[in-house]
Formats: sequence, structure tokens, C-alpha cells
Amino acid sequence: HMRLVVDLDGDGNDETVTFWFSQFSYKLTVTRFDSALYLSLPIDAESLDREHIAQVAIKDVTNDGLPEVLVAFGNGYSSLRVLVFGFNDLGRKSRQITKETFVLLDQFEGQSRAFFHEGGRLTLPYGSQGLFFEIKWTGDSFERKG
Repeated sequence: HMRLVVDLDGDGNDETVTFWFSQFSYKLTVTRFDSALYLSLPIDAESLDREHIAQVAIKDVTNDGLPEVLVAFGNGYSSLRVLVFGFNDLGRKSRQITKETFVLLDQFEGQSRAFFHEGGRLTLPYGSQGLFFEIKWTGDSFERKG
């Protein structure tokens, strides 16, 4: 189990983000006081290569003052998948963590590593020539460039 304690909704009370592997699949929950929200991961462990590593981080990648939950699956070389969970538009207004408001905002694929920059921008390198995808948060969704 990996547990991260963080205030996801900005109300001054911490939520607990828990990530674990069980029965051939990964599980992710956000617990607020005594209620747990299960977040569905659109990935199954069998589709990942055997050498993959799973990582979880908390970072405000949408630049709205509230952190998102990032889950990455990669092998350190040629394969990386990043999932971004956070408030959708309704959730940013209500600041209530429910299955309708705290959702998978997007997912990205690249190689080796992802770089999250200030201002809601992320870059995903690909190929061996220094090329990268650039993705920018537009206020309600991620937009891919390049």
C-alpha cells in the first residue's frame, strides 16, 4: 500500500490517497473522513510489460490551486503511461469529492519520463532525437501540441 495524505479540495482537512495492487489489478481510492471514493484505473496489469514500475504523485498540474493525483506506469525506457485524476469543471465549482466530480481528467503516453512544469504544462519525450509532446491545460481540458 502507498498512502499519501493531502488536502485535495482546499477545505483545510486532509484526504488520504491510497494506491495498491490486489488480485491482478491496481486500486486507487481517495478517503475523506470515513467515506472512500474508488477511482477506476483504465489499465490492467497484464497489459503492462513485466518490468513496469507504478508511481503516484500529488501535484497541481492544472494550475488551479488544488492538487491532482498522478499515477504513472513505466519501464524506465520505452513505455510510460500517465493518468491524471482531479476535479472536473463541476468539481472545481462545488469542491465536493464524488465520483461525478473527481475523475480521470486525461491520460498520456510517452517514453521514459514525463515532466510537469509550472503553469499547467507537461512534456513527454519520445524517440531518440530529443523530440517531445507538449501538453497544456486550457482551463477545462488538456490540449496536445506537436
